[in-house]
Formats: sequence, structure tokens, C-alpha cells
Amino acid sequence: MLMSVWLIIGVFAGVLGEAFFAVSEISLMVSDKLTLLDLKDKQKPGAMPLLRILSDPRKISYALMIGTVFSAGISTLFLSVFVFRMFPGISLAASIIMIFCVQLPLLIIFGEIIPRVFFYHRAEDAALLIARPLSYSMDLFKPLIEL
Repeated sequence: MLMSVWLIIGVFAGVLGEAFFAVSEISLMVSDKLTLLDLKDKQKPGAMPLLRILSDPRKISYALMIGTVFSAGISTLFLSVFVFRMFPGISLAASIIMIFCVQLPLLIIFGEIIPRVFFYHRAEDAALLIARPLSYSMDLFKPLIEL
């Protein structure tokens, strides 16, 4: 039972990671660059790392793609293990269909649509919040980004 709880936590951690990268993408695309420069002048926390990140759009794009795929993979992995533990006699085809029917709405609704809609009109605030974590993820994915 405790293992099942940890597996469900892993599923939602992956969805949360996907939501983070979706919010990062929408906030960086929609935010007004002049407003961000003004926030830097006002010495808002997160403004400097954000402007440093924005200096290389290629790296941002790669980091967002890698992070999104990694998060979706983590979520799917944990859900797959959960399904195989909860239904030990289930066929492979049935398990794939079950995982697909659960995972697809989770990732699309909670990992993509809701975060994007919620933060679309709060792009500058979201950009300031995601600056440091996105910078860390760019450092983490640096070997893949530099390929």
C-alpha cells in the first residue's frame, strides 16, 4: 500500500514537472521584454537570472523540450509500475490502453492546459518565479543542450 502511494506521488511529480515547463514556456513567450528590463531596474528578485536566461533562446528551447519530455517520461514510468502492481494479471495490451487513458488526460489537462491558461495573464510574475528553477534545469540539462 505504501509503495502505491509513492508511485502515485511519482506520477503527480511528473505532471507537476510538465506543468512547470509549460508555465516556463508560456511566461517566457508572452512576457513583455521591456517590462522585464524595468523589473531589473527596480531590482526585483529573479529579474537578473531571467534576463540571463533570455539571452540564449536556443538553450531555453532545448531545456524546455528536454524538461517536458523527461517529466512526461517520469510520470508515465511511475504510472506504468503502479498499473502493473495493482493489476498483476493484466495483459500488456490492456495495461497500455489503461495507462494511455489515464496518462493522456493527466498530462494534457493538468500538465499543459490549466497551467498555461492560469499563467497566460500573469506572464511577468510567472517568469520571475520560474527564473531560478529554470536556470538550474538548464544547468542540469547542459550536456544534452550542448550536443
